[in-house]
Order: sequence, then structure tokens, then C-alpha cells
Amino acid sequence: MIERTEKEIRAIEKDLDTLSRYPAAATTLRDATEEKQAAEEQLARLEDQARLEQEKQDAVQQKAAKARAEKDRIEERERELAGLSRSVGTVEHRFSHLKVVEAEQPLAIGQVSVAAFDDLQTQLDDLEERRRSILDHLRQFVYLGIHEDVEGELQKDGPASSVIRETFKSLSDLFAGMAERWNVLEQQVAIHNETVASYRQALKSNHEHIARFEAQLNRELDGVRINDLVEIRVDIHTDPKFRNLVEEANNIDPYGNQLQSDAFYDRLRVFVADFFGEGGSKRLTMDKVITGISYRTRKENAANLDKKGQSTSTTALINLELVYRLLKRVLYPGVQLSFPMVLDELASVDISQMPSLLERLRNQGFNLFSAATHSASAEVIYLIGRHLEVGQMRTARPYSPQRTLVFWGGAEGFTSGESLSQWADQTQTDLLEPVDE
Repeated sequence: MIERTEKEIRAIEKDLDTLSRYPAAATTLRDATEEKQAAEEQLARLEDQARLEQEKQDAVQQKAAKARAEKDRIEERERELAGLSRSVGTVEHRFSHLKVVEAEQPLAIGQVSVAAFDDLQTQLDDLEERRRSILDHLRQFVYLGIHEDVEGELQKDGPASSVIRETFKSLSDLFAGMAERWNVLEQQVAIHNETVASYRQALKSNHEHIARFEAQLNRELDGVRINDLVEIRVDIHTDPKFRNLVEEANNIDPYGNQLQSDAFYDRLRVFVADFFGEGGSKRLTMDKVITGISYRTRKENAANLDKKGQSTSTTALINLELVYRLLKRVLYPGVQLSFPMVLDELASVDISQMPSLLERLRNQGFNLFSAATHSASAEVIYLIGRHLEVGQMRTARPYSPQRTLVFWGGAEGFTSGESLSQWADQTQTDLLEPVDE
């Protein structure tokens, strides 16, 4: 309508321009002017009306846009809530204990959002991680024997919260008195270490005593010459377990506030089991510690001591020297002792070394008592002095089936014209005399 009015106005203006060229156009022009004014007024009213209509239309469009936005927001919210509902189901499946949890008050609608739920789920994951860590630590207390899980509740996949709280309270009560128990433990460790120190000193003293004894023997053997040997040294061997324990004991600190190393206790257990055992003696004696001796010798032209073994006779002479000095240690001054020296297989001794062997035996208070499986030579019998033939007679009625040999007769030997009565064994000879009934 506005466009039609504008067209009429343009037509009137064109007519006014035309009328101004004709006579009597003034009246016609005035009329046309009035029509123009009327048309303009009508145009202005129409424009105002169009503006009002446009404003109404804009308002309606704005309302429609708002309605569409609200609709989209509601649909998006519905989709969001549907997704949250599915997520809540998943979370409840993962954390089954949440099904029985009731909130103190419901959440406001504005607080329900994906971001809030994600934050809540993150917190739940962190809480679950902490819960698993707590369970692992509590189970570790059970494994270590600190806490007793009689019914095995803590070993289940999902133990009840009450079980966790009770276990935690039990451990809290236990550790509440830990300071006092720690002081008691420190005192016990100190007492234990004092005991260890005393045993360590005993072991060390015994080890040093053996070393001193070995050194004393070697000092006494200084200058002793046997056959072609100009130097003799004695080595006393101790049990390896004893040596290892002494070495380990020298490395510990028995005066600290800590228990000793596991290596020390391991070697101590092996030592105790081997030396004492169950039901054995509780005393540590030298016959258990010392396993044997060996000799190192040096000949006149040799530069170093040799560990190689010597002949039977030479070893016997060295043994005589050692036993002689050991016996002197246990005898009172002025006391003389005649001691039998048992030497097996005398015939195996080199005849050239026999005089020196017999001389040492006489000087050191030994009486030789030896045996020879094979017949001894006349030279050996001459040097020894008395020879007894044991296997000349057997009995049919022995006191033991293995003991059929009986001795009958006296000693044999060489004489330089002395009376033979010294060779007669009266206890044996009397048995041959007739019995006067």
C-alpha cells in the first residue's frame, strides 16, 4: 500500500509540473497540492503503521528464536541427562557400595551437569585408588603377621567398609603404644648385643689362644733338628665354620643399637647346629674346634718351608717332639713320666734312622711298643732289645671267636753273656711246672 501511495505522489508531482504550463493552472495546482499533502500525510501514517507492524514482526521473530533456542537447550539437556543416567549406572556397577548410599539432600537442578559428574567420577576414581592402596597395606600387615585376619575378610575382592575401619582401628591401637614398645625393644637389643659381645669376645679369645699356642710350639721347636730337617713348624687347623664365624664376628659392632647382620646370624646358626646339635653338649671344647695339625719343614739347603709330607719314621720323630713338649706342659716340675709310645709297622722305619728314634724315646721318657706284620729283621730286634712272637699258639676255646691267638712264652733278644733269667717270664713259666697234688 505504501508503494502504491508513493506511485500516486510521483504521478501527482508529474501532473503538477504539467499543469503549471497551462492557463488556469493555479487553481488546479492548488487542488493538486492539497491532494499531495493528503497523500503525504497518508504515506506518513502508513509508514508509522508499517514500522509498528515491523516491530511486532521482529518481536514475534525474536520470541520464535528464543523458543527454538529453548527447545534446542531442552533437547540437549535431555540428551545430557540420558547420558548421565547411563554413566551413573556404570559408576554404580563399578562402585557397588554407592547403591546403598543416600545423599543428605538432593542436588539442585543447576548442579547436575556432565562436568560436575566428570569431576565426581574423578574423585571416585581417586578414592577407589586410595582404597585399594589402603587394602594392599592392610593385607601386607596380615602377611607380616602384625595383624590377624582370622576370617579372611581382607582377602576378599571387596571387603566391607566396616572391616577396613575395624582393621584400621586395631592397627591404630597397636601403633599407639609403639613408642613404649620401641623403647623396650631398644633395651632388649642392647642386652642382646651385650650378650653377643661376650660370646664374640669368647670366640675371639679362643681363636687368639690357639694362635698363641701355635706360636709357642713353634718357638719351642726352634733349633730342633730331625734327620735332614733343620727347621720344623706346626700349623694348627681349626674348623672352617669356626674360622668363618670368628671372621664375621670381627666385622660386627656389638655396641650399637641395631641387631647384627643376617650373615652373622646365618653363620652362627650353622655353627651351633654343627657343633652342638639337639641334645648335645652346651660347652665348646677344643677337640671340636681343632680339626688337626700339619707340619712345614725345611731341609738344610732349602730356602723355603715345604708342606710336603715326610717319611713315616721322620713324621714319627716329629710327633714325638710335639707330644714330649705337650706332656711337659701338664707335668709338675721334677715329675718324670714313662709313657708308652705305640708305633705301628716298625719294620717300615728306615733302619738308619732307628738309633736316633730310640735315643729320643729314651731321653723323652717314652717306652716303645711296636708291632710288625712281617717278621722283624735281626738288626731291628737287636736295636729294640726285646722281641715277642704273638702268633705261636692258638686256642680252641677263645673268649671271643675273633681272639684265637694266645701268647705263650717270653721275650726274645740278643745277650752278651748275661744270665738268661732276665728273659724268662715267670708268670708264664710257672704254668709249665708240674702241679704237686
